[in-house]
Amino acid sequence: MNQEQDAAFEWVCKELWLDAEKTKQSEKTLVELLEDYKEMKNREIMHATKDVRSMQLRDHFAGEAMNGFLTSEACSGMPLPTLVKASYQTADAMLAERSKT
Repeated sequence: MNQEQDAAFEWVCKELWLDAEKTKQSEKTLVELLEDYKEMKNREIMHATKDVRSMQLRDHFAGEAMNGFLTSEACSGMPLPTLVKASYQTADAMLAERSKT
């Protein structure tokens, strides 16, 4: 972990400990709370890694196009299904152009 992640992790642990102390709902030690948090984060990382591995270049391009559409004033108010379709059409066009070179 980098320093920013370490600081965030430390803050979360302190918050967990303070919450447990305030409510007296948990008799876990700080070490147990830290281990619970680490386990939860590891599960999130594993899930995210699996999702990224299954994403294809077409999905990535469509996501980038969608981001552009959503931040464009010209597209504000357009129905989401229309934007999704346009995003994948844009991705397909990008892949077609990419295969030419």
